[in-house]
Formats: sequence, C-alpha cells, structure tokens
Amino acid sequence: MSTSNIDQIEVFFENGVRKVRCFCGKICKRSILPHMRAEHPKEWQKWCLDFVDLRNKGWSYKRIMRKYRTIFTWTVIEREIKKMVEQGKASLDIWKKERIDRWEPCKEEFSLPTTTVWSFPKRGSWAVHQSDYRGNWPPQIPRSLIMKYSEKGDVIFDPFVGGGAIYFEVCAKKAAINDFSEELITLYEYIRSGNDDFFHAIHYLDNIRCSINDLMKNDKGKFLTVFNKLISKEITDKELRTFIKVWTLDHEQKLEQFTYKHIESHVLFEEVKKNLSRKFFRMEKLYKENGVLCDPDILDNLYTAFHSAFYMYIRHLYNFSSDLRLPKFFSIATFFLFVNFVIHLCFASIKIISLMFPMGVWLIILRILIQR
Repeated sequence: MSTSNIDQIEVFFENGVRKVRCFCGKICKRSILPHMRAEHPKEWQKWCLDFVDLRNKGWSYKRIMRKYRTIFTWTVIEREIKKMVEQGKASLDIWKKERIDRWEPCKEEFSLPTTTVWSFPKRGSWAVHQSDYRGNWPPQIPRSLIMKYSEKGDVIFDPFVGGGAIYFEVCAKKAAINDFSEELITLYEYIRSGNDDFFHAIHYLDNIRCSINDLMKNDKGKFLTVFNKLISKEITDKELRTFIKVWTLDHEQKLEQFTYKHIESHVLFEEVKKNLSRKFFRMEKLYKENGVLCDPDILDNLYTAFHSAFYMYIRHLYNFSSDLRLPKFFSIATFFLFVNFVIHLCFASIKIISLMFPMGVWLIILRILIQR
C-alpha cells in the first residue's frame, strides 16, 4: 500500500516544543494525528489499513512505527489497529499460534549461554511463545536454566504455572501444575474437560461485548450535537450530566440486554453515566488543546465509554460472584474475559493481584474457543 506522503512529513523542535510539518504544509504542535483525521481522513485511513496489513504480515508495532519514521508512537499504531478491527473496516490475524509449527527453537533464536552474563535481544517464538508480546519473559531463560542445572529424569516443580512458559520448555508428557490463582487452575480444568457451560458463558459475554456499539446506533447525531454545544459553551457541565442521566434512564430497558440475566443491572447504568461524562470532558479538553476533533474520533471515544462501562460491570460480577451466588463456570468466564480484555484498564481495582500471565495461556484458550 502506497504511503509516499510519509517522506514529506517533517518532525522538528522549536523552543523545546515538538512540532510536525504535514505534507500539506500545516505545522502541528506535538502531534499530527488530530490534523490528519480532520483534514486528510482518506490518507489517514489508508495508513491505518497499512498498519493492519503489516501487522498481519508479522511486523511488530515498533517495526511499523519505524517505517513511519516515528511520526507517532507504537501505542498509537496499536490503538488504531484495534479501532479498524472493532469498526469492521479490517480483519486482524491475531491467532498466530493457532497452529504450533515447532516446539524447539531455531539456531537464530537460542544458543546455550557460556558466560555468567546472559543476553537475549529477542524473545523466542517457538511453542506457544510470542516474540513481540511485551509482557512475557524470554523463553530462553527457563530453557537455559533447565539445560544447565538439571539432568534427564529430574523432577522440575513449577509452583506458579501462569501461562506455562516453564512447562512448555520441559515438554513433559505428564505434569502436575500449580498456581496461586485458584481461578486460573479452574480455568485449565474447564479447558481440559471441555466444560460446555463455561464455553457457552464465554460466547454469551463476548457476543454482548461485540454488539455494544449498537447502543448508540440511533443517537449518533444527538451525541455529536451535545458535544458541539459543550465546546461552544451553549450548555453547562451540569446540563451535560443531566442529558447523560436522562439518556440512560430512557435506555435502561435496552441497557439491560447487555447484562447477565438482569443481575446487578444498576451497576451497568451507573458505569454508563460515569464513563460517558468522563469521555465528554476528556474530549472537551482535547478540543481545547488541539483546536479540532472530527466526528469519527468523537464517536470512537463514546464507543469506548460504553465498552469501559461493560468491562466495569464484568469486573463487578467477578469481584462479587460469591455474594451474588453466580455459578462457578460463569465466575470463571468473567475471570477470563476480564483479564483478557480489561486488565490494562482497571488492574488496580481487582481483588487478586497475581494475574499478569504470559500470553501462552490466552493463546491456548482462544484457539480452543475458535475451534468450538
């Protein structure tokens, strides 16, 4: 895909402030994104589709960023790819480990360290490992430890299995695994046994998540009008909150469809009001800073508010599953969905703090979900 205009963009600093000169000649303060979205939407969409295409070819976010001459950060690229997929404008081949090609590393990925200083510039990608997942540890470490300090027939005990990095390096035909998280172990047991109730609950909740954007289907114009009135000072902050409160009350029946059997639906109502208010005021601040905020960006922010409200509702069900007497399989389904989609949003609010597992476990579970 042609992205020739990239070469015509210049990044420079003036009095310590980062500035970007667009290919059209416009000089933007700090970031070119608001300008691109407002003035060059077709070009910006072309770039975003290129992000997805390169990602599907196996490029890391940072490699894509370098192709675009670090005009924007890799987190921007990651966010825009997610938007394109959620809006149905592109499809992302995120199941790279749907099929495991090899269980052993190639020569370029691993050689046994011969000194006391171990250096692994790139994470391995054999077995269930993902080389570009920034949250995991290099699988070269457990492989080196096992090869250097164990012999054939030794018992290797992993008390905190997490995503199974050590288990997959041992490649044992039989293994006993343990973890501090009771939910994680139960999750593995459900997967091993093919628990139908659990998988049905996962699909049920994920179908809700995928249809959340429908909430604003008939009210896009109304929300855009309210935002324009907010930034032009035609309505006060108090009037905005009143609008959100009235809108939520009018749509409670529809919102209840996004809950689990109408359980604790009031929590979702409150989260919708809270997240919409935050997004409106955040967008108002962005508008003041950048002088422009185009309609697609406004709507994207509002969609995010609804998704965040749903995630907070899921968090509530998970944290109070015992008090609410939810079935065990459903509690584990909320655990999986919560960790998989929202741990970066509200990790500080969760009761259990040992949930930062490597990607391997999620790849295994998601692969099984696809097959089902």
